[in-house]
Amino acid sequence: MMMRLGLMIFAVLAISGPAEACRSYRSPAQKLSEGYGTGAISAIARVTVEAVSHNAASFADAHPWSATAAVVQLVRGTYAPTRLRFTRGWGSAACDEGYAVPKVGDQWIIYFTKQQNGDPIVWASYPASIAADADMSLHLPQIEPHP
Repeated sequence: MMMRLGLMIFAVLAISGPAEACRSYRSPAQKLSEGYGTGAISAIARVTVEAVSHNAASFADAHPWSATAAVVQLVRGTYAPTRLRFTRGWGSAACDEGYAVPKVGDQWIIYFTKQQNGDPIVWASYPASIAADADMSLHLPQIEPHP
């Protein structure tokens, strides 16, 4: 009986693929829809990346990086700073959305939420072309849709 149970557990684990490794993965469109639905998104800014660095050594299959960017356009809401820093790459590769580390000059769309003290904090960040595809409320004609 114990042998059978052990073999069943092994079989389940052996056939589990990467899709099961990240149970919380949501597409950008799903995440943004949820953010709008819950009121989590307080502001949106279009930014231009000014600098990028890996902020920690790669570990396991995570490759964390951070970018410093200049706010080019406040698309929605209020946000006073003209520069910001955002990070990505902390999660498992199975959960990674697969976006390349940005290059200086790349345009990204940053979604903010408010902390308990009212200050904005980055809630989500996407390359501009991905955000244009995922967020139908954005009206940014200068951003080419992602092919």
